[in-house]
Amino acid sequence: MMVLGTDVVRVDTEGIVVPLALGEAEGDALDLLQAAVGGYVDVVRLGNGIDMWCGDEAAFREPVNPTVSALCKSLGQQPVIWGAVVFASADDEGRTTALCAQQLKILADWFAAARAVAPGEGRLIRVAGQIDLVYAEVASRGVQL
Repeated sequence: MMVLGTDVVRVDTEGIVVPLALGEAEGDALDLLQAAVGGYVDVVRLGNGIDMWCGDEAAFREPVNPTVSALCKSLGQQPVIWGAVVFASADDEGRTTALCAQQLKILADWFAAARAVAPGEGRLIRVAGQIDLVYAEVASRGVQL
C-alpha cells in the first residue's frame, strides 16, 4: 500500500482502505471528496477533529458500507452508512485538511474497538490494520500534517 502523500483515507464498501492526497488549489479538496464518494457530499463530525465525508445520494445508489456502519454505531452516530466514505480533518475556518498522525491512530483504534458492536464484521480488524500502516508511515516521516 502506497502511503506517501497521505492526507485523508477512503474506506469503500468492501473495507478497502485507500490513502489519498489533497490538492493544493482552492476547490481541490471538494473535487477529491466528490470523486472518492461518487457525487455530492455530506459531512459527519466524529470528534477528535475527524470528519467523515459520505455520498449525499449514496443511500439511493450504493450498497451499505458494513464496516463504516459498525464504526458509526459504536460512536453513537447514524448506524447505517451507504457507499464509500472519506475520513479527513478541518481547520478553524472549516476547510478540509489532512489527518495528522494522531488522528490516523485514533481512527484505527476506533475501527478496532467497533468490533464489540459488530462481532461478525471481520473487516473491522483489517481496516484498523490498514489504517495503522498508514499511521506508521506518516509517523515515521516525522511530519506534522
